[in-house]
Amino acid sequence: MKILDKGTTPDLIDIVLEDWSGDYPTIENQYVVATFPTAKESMDGYFMPRRGQKFRCAFEFKKIEDANKAFYKLLNSIITIHDLTDHLVRPEYIEIM
Repeated sequence: MKILDKGTTPDLIDIVLEDWSGDYPTIENQYVVATFPTAKESMDGYFMPRRGQKFRCAFEFKKIEDANKAFYKLLNSIITIHDLTDHLVRPEYIEIM
C-alpha cells in the first residue's frame, strides 16, 4: 500500500488517500480514502469500534480520480463521510459514524 496524501479535516478527522494497486493488482477497488472518525456508539465483537474511540472507516474507489476528488472534498469540508456511504467498505459502520 502506498500513501498518496494525508491530512485532517476541519472537523479534526484524519484522512489518508491510499493506492493498493501495487499490492493487489487484481482487486476491483484499488484506491481507498481511509478516515478515522470517533465512534458515536460501540459495536459488539473483538476489534470493533468502541464509543468515543477513533476507528478506521474506509471508502473504496475504482479510479484514482474519484478517490482524489473524495479526499479533497473531505479535506475542505465540501462533503462529509456520510456523503460517501456508497463506497463504504464496512456498511455496518453507518450506524456509528
